[in-house]
Amino acid sequence: MKLQLSVDLKKLIQDVRGPKGAAALTEEFERLSKELNRQVKPQAQAQMKKAEAKYMALVKKLHAAQKDLDKEVSSKIGSVKKQAKEVEKNLNQYKKLALKQKAKIQKAFTKKAAGKPPKKKTSAKRASKKATAAATAAV
Repeated sequence: MKLQLSVDLKKLIQDVRGPKGAAALTEEFERLSKELNRQVKPQAQAQMKKAEAKYMALVKKLHAAQKDLDKEVSSKIGSVKKQAKEVEKNLNQYKKLALKQKAKIQKAFTKKAAGKPPKKKTSAKRASKKATAAATAAV
């Protein structure tokens, strides 16, 4: 089905600039809509209304789904932020414990090192079996 609408743009522009102004433009639109309505069959208009109703129903469902999705996303973001705070708190506690343990171990090692002077290692030469046998026989 081809719609043939005739629009004379030069005449329309002259009318808009003329004494009628915007009223000429609205008259032209009204004329075109009447011509369009005459050429469209009643069955096509009914189908257009059905299609428009289906479209509106889909738009309504889409808005509802988007609203639900937004709620779910915001709740998940809130729970992630809450868990991140808990993890950070636990990490800070573990850090404090590790620093306490480190200080305790360093304190223990510095006490041991300050309390005992280092020993000199002296190695005694071992006497051979002949020398020990001779020394025991001489006695």
